[in-house]
Amino acid sequence: MSGESLFSFFTDPILRGPTIGCMLMSLAAGLVGVILFLRKQSLIGEVLSHAAYPGVMLGVLVAGLFSITENEESLLSILILAGAFLTGSLGLWAIQLLQKKMRVSNDAALCFVLSTFFGVGVTLASDVQFSFTPLYRQVMTYLYGQAATMTDVHIVIYGTLACVVVLIILWFYKELQVMTFDAEYAKSLGIPVKSLDLIVFVLVTLSVVIGIRSVGVVLMSAMLIAPAVAARQFTHHLSVMLALAAFFGMTSGFFGNYFSVRLTESLALAYPATRMILPTGPMIVLVAGAISAAALLCAPERGWLVRLWRASVLASEERGR
Repeated sequence: MSGESLFSFFTDPILRGPTIGCMLMSLAAGLVGVILFLRKQSLIGEVLSHAAYPGVMLGVLVAGLFSITENEESLLSILILAGAFLTGSLGLWAIQLLQKKMRVSNDAALCFVLSTFFGVGVTLASDVQFSFTPLYRQVMTYLYGQAATMTDVHIVIYGTLACVVVLIILWFYKELQVMTFDAEYAKSLGIPVKSLDLIVFVLVTLSVVIGIRSVGVVLMSAMLIAPAVAARQFTHHLSVMLALAAFFGMTSGFFGNYFSVRLTESLALAYPATRMILPTGPMIVLVAGAISAAALLCAPERGWLVRLWRASVLASEERGR
């Protein structure tokens, strides 16, 4: 793992877009995920990513109706992302409606919205598959992710998203801190909890909608929660947790790309007759999962193995007495 080969991921015209774009996406997702994790709303990301899927289909249908081809990638991407944001926001509104107006329990509302919206998306996909077959390949890109085809344009998109998330968290840090740990106390202080809730959920929706281009609908929720889970094992302070989640997210984004490229090359040399490819999106999620598992096991204070070792030391000391 030479420094030169690592540096090439930031300079090579082909590798630069996926690497930096995924790192910025993971940075934004990790920061937003911390807020969701601490508010015990981790499943929101899973629901919104699946709720965005019908919007992807609608974007493709609109593109097909207006004779937009797969070669007009920029316009097609705008339509797909706009549709995904629309249905993702609609899914969020449906959750709020079920919970607050209809008194449906939290887990039931989440499961209902996830399954209903994803079912609608699959139904639309069956029509798109035959009506606009050339465009259907774009649908697969957003369902499973295709980070390897990202370009410098995506660096700008993800960089803008990351800047917006960082600036909003810095600007409303104190309010978010109070609201996250005690919403009722925040209301008593005059903090506009509903407005901040709306801002947070808009950030979550944006992060999910834009992020599905790299890791896909199915895996996007992992990038919201895995860095937050890992960061939580090392600190009790929100500011430190945000910084660690951002770092773990960016680390996952980089090494997911690195292992995807290098391991695929190694497999091609070892098994030339078999075309074995390790896709970038799943590799990013696997790296994030490995970081979380290592943190859960080995974190200095909360790690399971560390606590087990301490317990064994205490037990031996008690027996020595």
